Amino acid sequence: MIWRNEVDSYGFSNILAKIVKKKNLPYPLANWQHDWHFWKEISKDNINYNNKVVPTILANKKLKLKYKKLGFKYLYIGGLPFTYTRQIKKRIKSSVIFIPPKNHKTSFALKKTENIINNNFDKYKNKTILLNKNDQKFLKKLCSKKKIKIINSISKNNENALQVLRNLLDQYEYMITNTIGSHIIYALYCGCKVKVFEKNFYDYSDYDYSFQFDYHERRKKYDYRRKVYSLGYVKKHYNFLFKFNSIKNINIKKWVEYETGAKFKLNKNEILNLLSLNFFGKFKRVYYALCSKFKSNKIW
Repeated sequence: MIWRNEVDSYGFSNILAKIVKKKNLPYPLANWQHDWHFWKEISKDNINYNNKVVPTILANKKLKLKYKKLGFKYLYIGGLPFTYTRQIKKRIKSSVIFIPPKNHKTSFALKKTENIINNNFDKYKNKTILLNKNDQKFLKKLCSKKKIKIINSISKNNENALQVLRNLLDQYEYMITNTIGSHIIYALYCGCKVKVFEKNFYDYSDYDYSFQFDYHERRKKYDYRRKVYSLGYVKKHYNFLFKFNSIKNINIKKWVEYETGAKFKLNKNEILNLLSLNFFGKFKRVYYALCSKFKSNKIW
């Protein structure tokens, strides 16, 4: 799959194409928030797009207000892309999936994951862990000993990634993790019982982010990211996640619905309009092109 902008991430444009009944989705002229914004502050240092001309689609009203203060003009609420996936698989009883950090760049990170594997899997019948291929080399032997199935991490360039992840999470009764991220809100949305481990929580370090291509140019971004992914930050704002939660709890259900924007999903005509895919979209595309040519379309 050729990646054009964040609407293409994790195969979301393929999901949208099916909704609007198009074989292929033309270049989507929009910013569309993909991740769960669990961090409280929104600034130019912690968001990935800054185009002020095209529509920006966000999960909920709270985010819309925050983005407006940054200078974004065309703001809409449409829910997270993950909410547009379909439930297909049935849940397996006494099943668990462990989603650790995406990359274990240090032996310290691997040790924390090993501790969770050694101490928290025996009571489940069906056990799975999501790992990238590099981490599998180090954890394959231990997972085999514990009879834990290894599944490859899902790439954002996979043309069906969102639906693959939905199919995966729908199957498991429990999802456990030792890091904060979108996988938590996705798993809760799918009906999993979710818990974050405090004891072996992984605090990201400068070293973890030093591999990013823009690390030196956007140092503030990574300093902030290290802060919000820390145990202290998560305990302060999401302390309830350190015990098992599910949407069977009405308060958790309401929270998940709002954070994911599930109530604000767009219909076919709204998607066609916002992504400039309808008849009038041809004129919008000319306007956007002119804006890009004759004046800056960037906020900063």
